[in-house]
Amino acid sequence: MRQVWCFSHSVDAKLAAMKSVHLVITDLFLPKEFASGVYADLRLPALEKMLARGASTDSRVGRLPTMSTQIVGGGQIAHPTQIAPLSLEATLCELFDVPCRAGAPIAPISAVFDGLGEGCWLRADPVHLRLQREQLVLLPNVAISADEAAQMCASLNRHFVGQGMEFFAPHPQRWHMRLAKLPDIATVPLSQAAGRNVHGLLAQGC
Repeated sequence: MRQVWCFSHSVDAKLAAMKSVHLVITDLFLPKEFASGVYADLRLPALEKMLARGASTDSRVGRLPTMSTQIVGGGQIAHPTQIAPLSLEATLCELFDVPCRAGAPIAPISAVFDGLGEGCWLRADPVHLRLQREQLVLLPNVAISADEAAQMCASLNRHFVGQGMEFFAPHPQRWHMRLAKLPDIATVPLSQAAGRNVHGLLAQGC
């Protein structure tokens, strides 16, 4: 099921919020490899009307993939090849004017949300790796209880004791790792790695 977020330009002025609204619809456009087969003869009148009345929006790191797709004849939706893809996290940061030059600050924002306080944070969410022929496909949303998450974090903390890292699981699906200092690494958001081969998506740096 797709998730939809609504954001207004102003939280103080209700009238302004009624006039300008951002819709962020995850996974609205399918990968080009099989999009044409799915979109063939597909009619979505409500979506067509919404996109036709929308306006494209420039961002600091690219173009937001919202409200900027052309509708072609027969009700088919043209794939937005002219728009550089952004992760959901980077898109949300752009909408809320959160700086994300070195990547969306997912970990520190979610750490505050989960009441973990200050520190150098990384997300360490549990995932499942499924072997499919010559690929290891990453699957999120692992079915795990709060007790199991707490036990696993305790085991990880015992294993890495004295190495400047500590694991927390305030929610079974949201794990955090607090570090003594922020590492110089580049990572891929879970939303972009989900369902894909992990080869080439692992953290890089030191």
